[in-house]
Parts: sequence; structure tokens; C-alpha cells
Amino acid sequence: MGWKNILLLGGLAYDNVAIMDEIPVDNKIHATHSYRTIGGGAGNNAMVIRHMADTFGVSMDVTLFTKVGQPPVHSFVRNVVYDTFKGINIHDMVEKQTCEIPNNMVWCHPGGRGVVKQSLELAEQNADLRPVDKGTIDKLKEAVRKTDLVGLQTNYADEAREAAEYARMIGKPVVLDYSISSPDKAPLYTRTLQMSDYIFAPDDSVVEGMTEANPKKLYQLLVERHPAAKLIVVSGGPESVMARYQGADHVCPVERVPVKDQLGAGDTRTGAFAACLADGDAPLLALSKASAIATLSVQYVGRNWMEHMSDFVAFHPMFAAGKHFKTAANKGQGQQHGQHLKLVHAKLGIGGR
Repeated sequence: MGWKNILLLGGLAYDNVAIMDEIPVDNKIHATHSYRTIGGGAGNNAMVIRHMADTFGVSMDVTLFTKVGQPPVHSFVRNVVYDTFKGINIHDMVEKQTCEIPNNMVWCHPGGRGVVKQSLELAEQNADLRPVDKGTIDKLKEAVRKTDLVGLQTNYADEAREAAEYARMIGKPVVLDYSISSPDKAPLYTRTLQMSDYIFAPDDSVVEGMTEANPKKLYQLLVERHPAAKLIVVSGGPESVMARYQGADHVCPVERVPVKDQLGAGDTRTGAFAACLADGDAPLLALSKASAIATLSVQYVGRNWMEHMSDFVAFHPMFAAGKHFKTAANKGQGQQHGQHLKLVHAKLGIGGR
């Protein structure tokens, strides 16, 4: 396959993250670790793809259409965004407007996570809420035309639909990270779902017609409504990944490991899948590799897992020597490979539980 250009569309956020060993009681947060990062689904996708390409010495250009804006006086966030995403081609869809990416407080604990959005007085400055600059849709379509693979997040409904429809019209594959938990917003993405080839959905998502989260119902509706999709994946936390591929159901087991930070694990899986798919892996093999990398990511705080990925893939049977996304033994194969992570954990000193 050998696709070398990936286009991403989605939002960014400036996240202040607190990691806790226990579920908060009486809203009291006792953090064992804390950090600040430029996150958001599309940003995390871009970082994962770029890092995988660099680690394995693969030529891969990543373009990110997002909303950054010109920040208010004394704000440093725009500079941090461009420093964080060096090596990634950023197209700011609100470059001519005074606004900036959301500033969130995020806490992660064994029971899940919570997010406090930026204060209401700053909502009018939120870049995500601004209409795109004039001419942006034409530039987006031109980028779709030039790319090999389109990756979409569910931040900008109109732009995602335009990109998905145009990609389908000209035969470009679309990977959709569908993270909609609000029944009110679900209808906005029905058309985008119809135009997507590879659909990834967290198990707390809902589609049009659902009123509350129900992983089995979500999977059933996605399969029934989107028979043309090449791969449908529903996943969440430590539970096995449910996947529909070529008319059959598959289960990709998730290795039980000590979890330090689950923030961005779903984005890591989707980004790694896009990178492996672009490099030539069949969908199920790409999913297995991506799930293994997502499992690695939750064992470290923030993006610290990235500095361990070279060692991880060097010992992992699906990656072999770690110089390429695929080896002669697995090139083009679609069967699922066993993870055999005990050996990997022993080599890295991160034993599972």
C-alpha cells in the first residue's frame, strides 16, 4: 500500500492533567502526578503518527487542519502549539480570528476520568466555537485530494462532513474517531459515519437514536447502519476490543497491565492504526499493532511512553526488528497475532498484573 501522506482534521486542547491512584472523594483531588500538555484527539493522533514514522525511519508527511487562532494579549498557547507539533504541517482554520484552544482541567483515576472545560467567561474566545476563515473548505478539499489517507475527529461537524464526502467521492479512505457522547450532537455526524471506511468508537459513545451509552447497542447499530464500512471498532478501558471486518465479528484482547495514565489511549490506538494501515498492514493486523501500542501508552504518564516505543517494538513479535511497521513475515497478512507481552514486559521491566 505504502501511503505516505496523512491528513488529520480535529481539535486541540491545553490540558492540565492530574493523575490519582484513587477515585476522588468529596471532590478532593490528591494527585500522584501532574503535567500540562497540548492534547485533543487530532493532536494526539498527529503526535503518534509522527513519532512512529520517526522511530521506524519511514517517510510520512502529516498535515493537521485544526483551530488555533490568534490568542488574546499575554497568552503563550499558540507558541506552545507550534513548538509541540514541530514536524507536522498545521493549517489553522481560524488564523485570522482572536481566540485560542480550550484550556481544560483533566483528572484521571482508576474509575475513569473527568474534564472541567474552560470557564464560561472564556467561552467566547474558544477557537472550537468559531466559524472557519473564508476559503478554508476549499483548502481542506484540496488537502484531501493530495493526501493518501484522511483521519477525522468529531470536533467540527460541518468540516468533517465536507471532508468525508469529498474523500468518498474521489476514493480516498477515511478513518473516523467517533467520540460523541451527547445524544443531541449525534445526528450532526450521521452523514460523516456513512462516508467513513474505518470507524473507531469509544464504548461510551452514542449514535443517532440512542439516549444513553450502551456498548453492545452501539456496536449493533454501527454494524447494521454501516455495512459498507471496511472496519468498525468499539473499545473502552481494559475490556476487549470488538471489531467487525469483512462481515465477521472479531475480538482483540487487551492485555491487563498496571495503568498509570489512560488519557489519550484511544487516540493513540486510532493514530497508530492509521500509521500502520498507511504503511501497508491489513486492517486487523493494523488494529492488533495499534492496540498493543495503546496498551504500552497507559503504563506511563503523559507521552513518556514514546521514548520506550523503540525497545517495545524491538521485542514484540508483531513488530520484530522495530525498524519498520511490518516485516517480511507479516507483510500484508490479516490474521491477528498473539501479543506475547510477558516477554516484552520482562525486557522493559513493566510486568503486567
